[in-house]
Amino acid sequence: MIDSESQIKDNVTPFFSESSFRHFPSITLTWPGEDSVISLKERYNRKMNVMRFLAMGSIVWGHCQFIDSPGVVLSPSTDLIQAVLRQLGRVGTVNFFILTGFFLGDKVMKYTAASYLKRRFQTIIVPWLYFLGIFTIAELIYRNAFKQSPGEILIIGTQLFRGLIFHAAYWFIPVSVVSGVILVLFKKQQEKLGFGLVLLSITLFYNANLYFQWMDSNHTKAIPAYAFFVWLGGKFKTHLVMVDALIRRVSWPVLLTVAAAAFLLATLEGAYLQKLETPDAYASLRLSNSALSLFLFLIVMKTDRLLFINALQPQKYIFGVYLLHTITICVFSNVLDELLFRLPDFTNGIGEYILLQCVYFAFIFTLSYTIAVLLKNSALRFLFGK
Repeated sequence: MIDSESQIKDNVTPFFSESSFRHFPSITLTWPGEDSVISLKERYNRKMNVMRFLAMGSIVWGHCQFIDSPGVVLSPSTDLIQAVLRQLGRVGTVNFFILTGFFLGDKVMKYTAASYLKRRFQTIIVPWLYFLGIFTIAELIYRNAFKQSPGEILIIGTQLFRGLIFHAAYWFIPVSVVSGVILVLFKKQQEKLGFGLVLLSITLFYNANLYFQWMDSNHTKAIPAYAFFVWLGGKFKTHLVMVDALIRRVSWPVLLTVAAAAFLLATLEGAYLQKLETPDAYASLRLSNSALSLFLFLIVMKTDRLLFINALQPQKYIFGVYLLHTITICVFSNVLDELLFRLPDFTNGIGEYILLQCVYFAFIFTLSYTIAVLLKNSALRFLFGK
């Protein structure tokens, strides 16, 4: 937390001085006073809460997709629509790392690696372990694993635990923590462009790996690749005055056109990688998806029309939705499979598929949010950490 108004002013600094714009006489920047800077920070904090909500919505949408289920048969003529549906579930991940960096940005200089890990352990690692443990035990019960010997139970449990980390939503926490540790260890390099370029080059390497398959291309295992986005989020925070001034200067037609073009490019790249039989064709680290995520982030930062979402208190409950939604999906997956078995295929009805997808997503997201609210306001609130 920021302790004083002076700290806020100190931490919200311009990326460039006014002299940096001498070659651009049409651009005039006026740095706000102390009260204005505080107001700016508060306004962006509210917008970050909107971004939390929308990013989690995208992530849940992606995990709710059943487009590859055995009971779903779609016509090849709908391939582009299918690609659009897949892409909608990939734009939230990068933004969550930018959010992580934004909220870490003005604190990174205060941490050592040990103090950062201690803080993260209390706030997110313990809840993460709670829910991973609950999920693992539930899976062991479902598979009747407790009828096996203790050694076999341990082996199966370890395999399930590892699988849930790398093949469910739970990979985000260790990657986020590692990214934070990287920034803390190199905190003296934070303001150097070269450091950002090194992190970017790592991200671009993993992006190229999607095409060349030098190593496992699954986005959940590309742990160092997300540090760039955490660093970028931190730069947004520490240079908030500058960022806000530039966002205000970009017109809506330009921003929306660029974002639409980025969405089309990301959709086409995902479809192309799928044709190449890339294991993780719609990986979040695709260059086109990263650009799209950034443009969507700027849109949310520019508009005030979505601030009503703050009434849902996403800063309080979205972490719970993250921890819960995978479990919720697994609980109701058998119900969905049964429904798909009873319904006719969607070969000539992409509209019916989209409708069912939307209903399933709305159900999972609303149920997960409701459970998070109930738990957070009960004696079980400790499950979500301090």
